[in-house]
Amino acid sequence: MGRMIRAVRRCVVALAAVALAAGCISPVMTFGEGKSGKEAQRHTMSELGPARLVTEATWEGEIATRKIRVWADAAYRAQNLR
Repeated sequence: MGRMIRAVRRCVVALAAVALAAGCISPVMTFGEGKSGKEAQRHTMSELGPARLVTEATWEGEIATRKIRVWADAAYRAQNLR
C-alpha cells in the first residue's frame, strides 16, 4: 500500500512539474519597429478607425458667413459654463 501511495505521489509531482513548465513557455512578445506597448496599441487602434473622406471636387459657389441660433435647456447650460 505504501509503494502505491509513493508512486501516485511521484506521478502527481511529475504532472505538476510538467504543467508548470508548459505554462512558463511562451513566445517573446515584440512590438514592431521598437515601439512600446502603448505606442503599438495606439498604432493598431488608428488603423481600425473610419476611412478618411476623399473629396474629388472643390466648392465653386460663393462662400458666406451665417449666424446659427441654438437653444439649450437649463441642464445643458448648468454643466457647460462659459
